[in-house]
Amino acid sequence: MKGGFTLIEMLVAVGIVMVIGISTMVVLSNFTTNQKLEGATDELVTNLKLARNYAQILQKPEGYTAVLDYVSVDIDSDGKTKIMPNSRGTSKYFDKPLSVDGVTVTVTGGNSAGGQIAFSVYEGKLIKLEFVGPGYSATLRGVGENVTLVVGVAGSSDHKTITINYLGQISVN
Repeated sequence: MKGGFTLIEMLVAVGIVMVIGISTMVVLSNFTTNQKLEGATDELVTNLKLARNYAQILQKPEGYTAVLDYVSVDIDSDGKTKIMPNSRGTSKYFDKPLSVDGVTVTVTGGNSAGGQIAFSVYEGKLIKLEFVGPGYSATLRGVGENVTLVVGVAGSSDHKTITINYLGQISVN
């Protein structure tokens, strides 16, 4: 008998390698999705906390000389975040996209078109903005008047929920 492998042994070996390869691809795909979701959520939470802190310490962007009434955060459906004082003018703290691609963000309970969130000066509480005449009227939100951000990754059913309660406290689920 000569040394070597039979055709059946070779087919079994190739089949095992294929199963391991496919399993690895599935695990890596899920890992990548989870990393995108975690990264985007962490970045949004950091931006929201930064905006709340600007409001609490009355920090104004460079060149802004008007009275600071509140700090506004606009978040687009792709996660682009713009933080600005009092929702008016061209002054802003920053305006930048998320560093993670392929992410969707849905804001519910926000002001105006739904994507705007505002924090009061000194306390950093969540406020409601209503358009009145030439500007906005800002009132503190009541108990249960939360703003919710749902962060997802395109092509996946996985998501994370960021909740901001009326006190301005930010939590992730």
